[in-house]
Amino acid sequence: VHNLVARPRVRRRVGPARCRVTRDHEQPADGSAPDHERMVSQAHVQREIRQVRLVIAAMLPFSRLRSMRLKLLMRSEKMIIVGAGVAGLSLAIMLAQRKVKSHVLESRQRFDGPTSGVRISAEGVAILKSMNVDSIGDSTNTVAMRFGGISVSFKTPHKDASTIIATRLALHEKLVERAQSLEAHVTTGFNVASVLESADGVEVTSESGEKVTGTLVVGADGVGSMIRQLLNPQQGSTKMYAGYLGVGFIIEDEAKIEMTLHRYPGHQVGIASCGKVKRASLKNSIFMWTHMHMSERDAKMATRESVEAELAKRSTLWGPALKTKYD
Repeated sequence: VHNLVARPRVRRRVGPARCRVTRDHEQPADGSAPDHERMVSQAHVQREIRQVRLVIAAMLPFSRLRSMRLKLLMRSEKMIIVGAGVAGLSLAIMLAQRKVKSHVLESRQRFDGPTSGVRISAEGVAILKSMNVDSIGDSTNTVAMRFGGISVSFKTPHKDASTIIATRLALHEKLVERAQSLEAHVTTGFNVASVLESADGVEVTSESGEKVTGTLVVGADGVGSMIRQLLNPQQGSTKMYAGYLGVGFIIEDEAKIEMTLHRYPGHQVGIASCGKVKRASLKNSIFMWTHMHMSERDAKMATRESVEAELAKRSTLWGPALKTKYD
């Protein structure tokens, strides 16, 4: 506002030449004395100009200063993030890097247990690096496809050279570690029961009666989001059955295996190195995965025994190298 209002005063000619702007210290081109009478007669124009400047100054917070005001505002706010998965923790980290406070609420008490592998694209790796999350999983620069005795390999484009395969547990451990280093508050065992909005902000209450208040609430609790159900119950869940049951195996193995897809009649098996399963692991591992196409009803009725029986049947078609890893 100071820079705008404190600029040298200007006087604008009225009539046909009103678009021309001259400054108080300027002299007429012919060297004659300034026309003081005209300057006095335009005093009301000067006042109008100053008023316009004040109006523009008042509008600045919504234009050029909007981003600055937003940054200052956000630093005084507190975000409530429901869900401490990859999305929720990533958001908490990015907010903390911008000096914005957040409180992450997670229904689970622990984050360990069974896990699976995940492929993270170059774009995802770049985002992780921007959050100072690295040294995870194993890079894969080639995608190979095998059809019986036929093998085809594809080199990933240069921009995708940093694509990695990692376990979800290893990724989650890194995100938790980074969030804690930035002093992001994470509460576990918090099962959301209600969300109330008021003029002062938002209040989230757990099933046990614990309350957390903040300015905004963000639902990062998955496709079956409880936040969505509470805030927009008429929408319903967008969770849909994908049409298959995904099965994965993680095996301790120091061998370096690029991402390879083995194609067999009726199914496909993937295999790739994935680094350490978790921080405490002493050895690297490989990840194997396959899909079992079936109806949603059959998928819900599937048991460990029925899945293992189907895998044993399929494994009779696999090549020696793949079957050895499976066995």
